[in-house]
Amino acid sequence: MAVKRTADVDWIGGLMDGDGTIVATSTGLLPQLGVTWKARVDDAEEGTTTSPEELIAAAHASCFAMAFSAGLVGSGWEPEEIKVHCEVSFETGLGITQSALTAHVTVDGLSDEKIREVAERAKLTCPVSRALAGIDITLELPDLALPEPEAEDAPEHGADGGAVSPKLQAAASDEAAATLRPPWLGLTNWWRSSNAPTSRRSAGCPIRPSTTTAARRRRSVGA
Repeated sequence: MAVKRTADVDWIGGLMDGDGTIVATSTGLLPQLGVTWKARVDDAEEGTTTSPEELIAAAHASCFAMAFSAGLVGSGWEPEEIKVHCEVSFETGLGITQSALTAHVTVDGLSDEKIREVAERAKLTCPVSRALAGIDITLELPDLALPEPEAEDAPEHGADGGAVSPKLQAAASDEAAATLRPPWLGLTNWWRSSNAPTSRRSAGCPIRPSTTTAARRRRSVGA
């Protein structure tokens, strides 16, 4: 059964000169907060009113922290502390364009590579990230070592250790691609080929016997 949360907002006036107030939430824990258009587009308004982007940043940071913690515990390690900063960008005419997460984590006994793997998975799968799938979501982990660059692709070798020729590699790629084709693709191609007017018979035209065949028939009748 879904858990539902609610919020009520009162708005007075137009967009540019109006203002609103978050008057109630389902838990009652949030105080009444003012919201204005200016707070969305002007940094000078910070400290007086909030904005939808600020509330989304709080939601995304807390949701990611939960998912990150769950991933670390699932890997067998209890994090001591996780600090998450979230910056949500808003551009006039475009809307919300990005949510940038920055995380600091204290956990002993786990490699930086594993921590980064868990964090990247949390970024992709936390519920708020999934709700924000239409925008760019980034993640920085400044306390961890940077991942090593991927090595260049080495030439493939056959069973005997010799290098595989480009033609054989291409053939193998074609064979692999064939196994990934959707099952309906073959039926579609068959239907198109069987219904294309590529011959007189498929076009519905009768096929006349050749001149040689007709002459043989006349000779056999005259005999």
